[in-house]
Amino acid sequence: MKNRKISQKDEAYAPDAHLQWWYFDAAFEDGHRLLTFFLPRSTGSVGQQPADQPFLDIVLKPPFGEILRERRSFSPQEFAPRRGAFGASFGEGCSVDFEMGTDSRDLGRYLLKGQAGRIGYDLELVPDIPPWSPNGPSGQLSRPAMMLARRSLFTQDYFHYAAFVPRGRLKGQIVVDGKPLHVRGSGYHEQGRNSFPLSEFAKAWYWLHIERPPWTILSGTVVPLPLFSRSKARAQGGFVFVQKGARCLMARRDPFGFAVRWTRFVHRSPEPHSEESLAWETRVRWIGPGLFLKADVVSREVLEHLHFDHSEKTPVQSHWSQTIAEAKVKILHGIRRMEFDAECILETMVTGV
Repeated sequence: MKNRKISQKDEAYAPDAHLQWWYFDAAFEDGHRLLTFFLPRSTGSVGQQPADQPFLDIVLKPPFGEILRERRSFSPQEFAPRRGAFGASFGEGCSVDFEMGTDSRDLGRYLLKGQAGRIGYDLELVPDIPPWSPNGPSGQLSRPAMMLARRSLFTQDYFHYAAFVPRGRLKGQIVVDGKPLHVRGSGYHEQGRNSFPLSEFAKAWYWLHIERPPWTILSGTVVPLPLFSRSKARAQGGFVFVQKGARCLMARRDPFGFAVRWTRFVHRSPEPHSEESLAWETRVRWIGPGLFLKADVVSREVLEHLHFDHSEKTPVQSHWSQTIAEAKVKILHGIRRMEFDAECILETMVTGV
């Protein structure tokens, strides 16, 4: 059977999405770390920004000193999606584009331009491995899974998630307070969209990105709604993508916890007396043919934390958080054993149920 790949050229704006995100993060050789995402579509407000407007978030963590966070909303008149191709212009100085490669071995490149407050950037991201999604070549949950998630035989809803750049080479310029900084490093890019409120899909999800050349580890798990939950103590199962160099060693979805298991969580409230909690520590293990990995993750500081206010009411305030964390990784690959420490990103999304 011919291996079908995720298409990189037709992932454009989805006007029927309840929420859509284009997310990038990067670690640069000089020690800076960048987190940035565009929300082309959101039926609610993010942070203190106006509701139902395209949105840009930029977070820059220098090697030393304070984390810089800047946010910007755009009017519908400023937003111009690329028709029939991935990308959009979000207003003056802000755009995302994908240029196709010249042949099958050329994976193309993403061009990112952003400007919000004190921070601006002009960057190029070149993938070194093809896109991957735990949902298969379409990037979307299968229809049977969607019917189960929506508890309907007739649903037309969708949930799309794909790592379009599990790892790539990133270079360009970042400007802070008018001062240019030329950067080079590694970057990650994902796209996601759904056509219904996330609070009707899951209580929360957790996501982990470990990058320590030549290794890249991506993993995530979903805390299901009470109707589907088997355990209140911890989330189990999920997905994993493991890359060494330019080779993918493991890429699979395992909702039952045989190959992917998130076994421990320690939560911490990001604000005094708040209802929200984020994953501050976790332990995850992954098993594949000739491969065993385990990571103990402890967060050091909050990188970004945003509230979401949707049109629907939820018992708890929805929020999304990412922390800078340290991962102690152990790997058994064939007969080779290795251990290393790596800075990583640990993410929590609480939907509000």
